[in-house]
Amino acid sequence: MLHIYKASAGSGKTFALTRQYLTLLLGERNPDTGKWRLRSPQEDAHRHILAITFTNKATQEMTRRIISQLAILAGREPGQRPDTVSPYLNDFTELFHTDADTIARHASEVLDELLADFAFFHVSTIDAFFQNVLRIFAREVEMPDNFRLELDNSSTISLGINEMFTSLNYRSPADPLRRREREWLTDWLTRHMMRMFDSGASINILARSSSLYADLVATFTRLLDETFQINAKTITGYLDSVESISAFEKGIEDSTKNAEAALRSNAARLMQYGDYAEINRYIRSRIEQWAAGDMADPTATVVDAVDNPAKRFNASYRKNGVPQEFDFAVASLCADAVALTSLRERNKVLINAITPLGLLGCLLRHIANFCKDNNVILLSDTNTLLRDIINDDETPFVYERLGYYLRHFLIDEVQDTSRMQWDNLRPLLMESLSHSHENLVIGDEKQCIYRFRNSDPELLGHIISDNVREIYGDESVAVEGKSIEQNNNWRSSAEVVKFNNSIFHALAAITGADESYSNAIQQISAKRKDSIPGHVKLMFEPDNDDTADPGADAEESRVPPFALRATVAEVDRLLSAGYRRDQIAILVRKHSEGEAVIDTLLHCHEQPGWRHGQLEVKSTDAVGIGSSPAVKMIIEILRLTQLPHTVTNIRERSDGTVEHLREENPAYRRARLLYCYQYYLHTTVTDPDGTVRPCSNSEALALAVDAIRRDESGDTADKDMPAPPGNATLKEILDFATSSTSGTDRATDCDIKPTVTCLTLTAIVDKIISRYVIPDVLPEQTAFLTAFQDLVYDFCSQGNSDIRTFLAWWDRGGCRSSLSSTSESDAINVMTIHQSKGLEYPCVIIPFCNTPMVTFSNRYQPAYHWMALDPKDFGGIAPEVVPPMVPVEFTAKVPDISLFADESRRIIADQLVDSLNISYVAFTRAVNELVVIAPKANKKAASDDRTPTLDAMLRLAVERMTAQAITDDGTLDDESRRWVLPLAGMLDNDTLEIGKPTSPRPEKKKTQEIPVINLPPYNPEVNDRLVTLSEADIELFDFDDPRHRGNFLHRVLSKVRRPADLRRALRRAAVRARLSADRVAECEALLTEAVNDPQVERWFNGYTRLYLEQSIANRGIDRRPDRIVILPDGSVEIIDYKFGDDHPSYTSQIRRYMTLMHKAGYPVVRGYLWFVPTRTLRQVTP
Repeated sequence: MLHIYKASAGSGKTFALTRQYLTLLLGERNPDTGKWRLRSPQEDAHRHILAITFTNKATQEMTRRIISQLAILAGREPGQRPDTVSPYLNDFTELFHTDADTIARHASEVLDELLADFAFFHVSTIDAFFQNVLRIFAREVEMPDNFRLELDNSSTISLGINEMFTSLNYRSPADPLRRREREWLTDWLTRHMMRMFDSGASINILARSSSLYADLVATFTRLLDETFQINAKTITGYLDSVESISAFEKGIEDSTKNAEAALRSNAARLMQYGDYAEINRYIRSRIEQWAAGDMADPTATVVDAVDNPAKRFNASYRKNGVPQEFDFAVASLCADAVALTSLRERNKVLINAITPLGLLGCLLRHIANFCKDNNVILLSDTNTLLRDIINDDETPFVYERLGYYLRHFLIDEVQDTSRMQWDNLRPLLMESLSHSHENLVIGDEKQCIYRFRNSDPELLGHIISDNVREIYGDESVAVEGKSIEQNNNWRSSAEVVKFNNSIFHALAAITGADESYSNAIQQISAKRKDSIPGHVKLMFEPDNDDTADPGADAEESRVPPFALRATVAEVDRLLSAGYRRDQIAILVRKHSEGEAVIDTLLHCHEQPGWRHGQLEVKSTDAVGIGSSPAVKMIIEILRLTQLPHTVTNIRERSDGTVEHLREENPAYRRARLLYCYQYYLHTTVTDPDGTVRPCSNSEALALAVDAIRRDESGDTADKDMPAPPGNATLKEILDFATSSTSGTDRATDCDIKPTVTCLTLTAIVDKIISRYVIPDVLPEQTAFLTAFQDLVYDFCSQGNSDIRTFLAWWDRGGCRSSLSSTSESDAINVMTIHQSKGLEYPCVIIPFCNTPMVTFSNRYQPAYHWMALDPKDFGGIAPEVVPPMVPVEFTAKVPDISLFADESRRIIADQLVDSLNISYVAFTRAVNELVVIAPKANKKAASDDRTPTLDAMLRLAVERMTAQAITDDGTLDDESRRWVLPLAGMLDNDTLEIGKPTSPRPEKKKTQEIPVINLPPYNPEVNDRLVTLSEADIELFDFDDPRHRGNFLHRVLSKVRRPADLRRALRRAAVRARLSADRVAECEALLTEAVNDPQVERWFNGYTRLYLEQSIANRGIDRRPDRIVILPDGSVEIIDYKFGDDHPSYTSQIRRYMTLMHKAGYPVVRGYLWFVPTRTLRQVTP
């Protein structure tokens, strides 16, 4: 059976999902009797259950909850009190017809089996499950076994765009068709740039970081959506023939020209009619324009004249009767003019759609070549490939290849599933149902807020149930959560629940979302023991609010001052009532709104009368890795390694000739200036009175400019100021890095500058940190630097390790990576509504409830939708050249075009529901306090009836919820009416309040303080990825064991070229071995005394060449002495370190080394055994 649970917000969805999983884990249902019984633990039930969630965080939470609740049932949860009872125990004793002790024993056995076989505990995201299937079936879909899944489509799209532009630089193809394709590509790109110019954008076609590239990446990322994936074969099949696109465009243009020619001819013919002067003069003026070839749009009079005869002629002429033929001719001409306007609007939209369609065809060819050459599969393509693998006939074969058989499917948040994902899951679910196994899908249509990621709420609404009933009948599906008796809210107070019931019941009726919101009304369960205090406050901006700037633009980014003032006032009220900061959440739609709220809250303490001190704010936007000053320094140094110092500029002389001038590269100077600015910004300055203070922004900039000027002029007068990096080339950094990675040291004097041939990007970054990042910054930047190195490591693990590619990835989006902030800090939460989904807070403030509920494409955010075309609508154009679908830019005019009217109505209806769903998710996060702030929408949005704003819809919903309307509402039964409120009567002076302001309840248990751990400063010396001790070695390492201690000291000396290297080498090895400070001090004293012994001084200073643990090959056998030094007189000395007692084999070992060096052509070779702890030196004779 398939159980469909429509779980409204706060109704215990996770509880129900966990209960169903534990039920299937512990027991089984007899398909004949329908009764449940406990199953044998040895059946490995967990192997046959797949729980699907949609985020990694949800997967971790589900895994933790299942194991935790199973342990509580078994009485084995760590820290479990004797009186702790599982919330599922009563259900299970009744379901399985047994007692609590039996359940506990059985749960304990099942827990042991699950933990012992944890690899087959299937709780997974839907993408992870499908990717596993795809990797197993790679050969069946003709993919190499080592394919790489590209999770970021935009990255591959960007590479494809670069290749598309680069192709324009190639020699013109000899093939005429390819040559025409090149011409079309140039034309489409030109059109796209002209559209950007018209919208006010600036373009630099030579710069990969320009708005042109960003716009193309954003456009194509939107176009390659699920609608495209579903119709990919049809669309790409059409795009394979570029000539078809050109032929269709010509046909569209010809249809406009033909209609204009016909209108011109008919207008000229009508002017020859004898009573022509009797036609309405406003119509006559247009007729004369048309006859002259001026195809002006029809006036309002012309449009009215199509259906209204009184508008066609003068009043006196109408009295005598208008000849029928004359009247028909005028009406027909007016109708033709109106039709021409509609045709031109339609064709304009189609012509504009041809540009992205043609560019998409070119891009797809370049992406296909890239994916083929690099064994890459795009994440967006996986569902299409899986559709060929998983189908109704091949399901048993899928399980055979997977290695396990799934009997039960538990699908969470099914409203966030896409249609293609369901098509791939459906055969597996149907196979399960064919054997009468239990399955569960759970979700809430009202919380579908990811349509931009192709989620489809209709799956939960009716598609899944229809699919199952069509095959297995009505009895195979059980739907719960539709009636109010099954719709209990366990989260919020009664005041919050009743307000949400009322407002969303009214909003659903206004927006036509009645079906999706048929279960919007919830009740408070009588089983809920605690009575939760609640308070709701809805504030509309008054009409007389004069704080807004009357001359301000109506652009979308303007943040209403009313919303910010009201937010601060409510935060003040809640903090004064005793709520902690972390109990308050402020939810916004856009990041720009969040930034405005954060900035306002951080300056609250500056307001007169503020009593709560400096506020702390918790937001992922506030901890971007790219905002770190240390990371900024690293990035600019990496840029310096890649940028030429000078560039060649071409300048035309007065005589027409040109000259080539070598000038400083502005990009190089900019990178250097940015680094220096960040450097000096974290230094200190001393005032004339001796006060030492941090450097201000302006002072840092002035110091940076001055430092670069002094460096370029060679002026070193001010030696006390830190110098900026010189001409930091990659070679310099590599040379510097050699000091800890090379085993060879060559020098002619004391100032040695070694080189290396290979170094990883992570090691390069560490060396930049050690040399170019100001030390005072390191202590507070540990988290950022560690996170940045993680990003570098992850980037390199994808097969890309060069600096230039990394910088391109960083600029493309890597710079927006964020640190994860702890959920335990006492700070006000500011987040987007999408980030808040699945969370709850005692107090929720929603400040910007004035956004348009329907949006059209605009210059800031172009919006495209794939729309199907029927060749029958294009008479005169060959059917085979008509595209099956085109990407239409969804402007405000598109819904008025008959060809797109039906699809436009669906898009607008979906947008209304999506906006309503976002509001529902936000409003239902509150437990005690819900504050809704509805500023007035800007005038442009408020004046457009096609784009209703949320503030207007909220006010209309409140006004409609009268006591009489509730009584007359036929969709409400008596029980539902108990849980809605007559909001209209509660609105007082633009403010609606339900309940009284609340205070937090005294906590039963004192909150345990979270320990604060001060991380040590980031130390690049221990992050060079050198292997010293493995984790297994560390577990077995015992410093008191003479053998272990000797091996450790030997490793340290193997990294020491000169005495100055000792401390760094010891520190690195000590960190890896986890030695205490006392042990480190002991080792440092011993080795310092040893390397400074006059007997061995020549081995650490004054040599001309040094080899550390370098192999001497002889007939396939490697000999590796610890140290070989070549002295200035040409003699060679070979040294082996020893940390134990002497042994005869040591002597023969040194002699073999000496013999090999003699054979290598060194006449004078001496060998030594150096017993380091006792500082004993024994020379070995040949």
